[in-house]
Amino acid sequence: MLQPYAGQPVEVLTIVATVRGEGAHSALGAHALSPYDSHKSFRLMENPMAGSEIAGTINVVDPHPLNWLYITWNTMEEPVRTDEKGHLGNSAMEGGHWVDNRTFEIKLRAGITFQDGTPLNSGTFERAFAETQRWKAPHPPGTYLNFDPETELEVVDDHTVRMRFPVPDGLVLGKFRGFHLPNDRFWDEMGFGYKTLGTGEGHW
Repeated sequence: MLQPYAGQPVEVLTIVATVRGEGAHSALGAHALSPYDSHKSFRLMENPMAGSEIAGTINVVDPHPLNWLYITWNTMEEPVRTDEKGHLGNSAMEGGHWVDNRTFEIKLRAGITFQDGTPLNSGTFERAFAETQRWKAPHPPGTYLNFDPETELEVVDDHTVRMRFPVPDGLVLGKFRGFHLPNDRFWDEMGFGYKTLGTGEGHW
């Protein structure tokens, strides 16, 4: 059970499946659903490595239009998080401050590692920034989460970056809540809709 903003538990993904054969197994990759595909069925394919027949249907039975959002926020890292009352708190970002009215410096936490053992560092932030800047409207909620196209990023050291905005931007910390920081493997192998749709527009 995951905890969304409203403070009410939401069962993000319920799976109903029938599996036959001793030792049968399969892996289901994460699939963040959009508001337009709340009801989906996935056929289990036979796994030659299992040595047994796998048969059944996986039914996604969560009809909530924001199910994709709860999945993303509980599987991705972000610079900041929000509590149930909407108050911001640091997450991957250990701290941050305005150098001047157009430059914000971010200090990332040291010691964070992804499941594959790679570290979260300034390179992670730099890659995520480059990826999101590729698209005109990557975020489903709207372009108010976009960074200005002329924003520049400077890597200061392994855990410090600076963002320079063309004009003052008082919404930066709020935008960080939707600024996801996955590892390189995510970008290289999947991306937000890259492999299946060829675009990240509207899929962050």
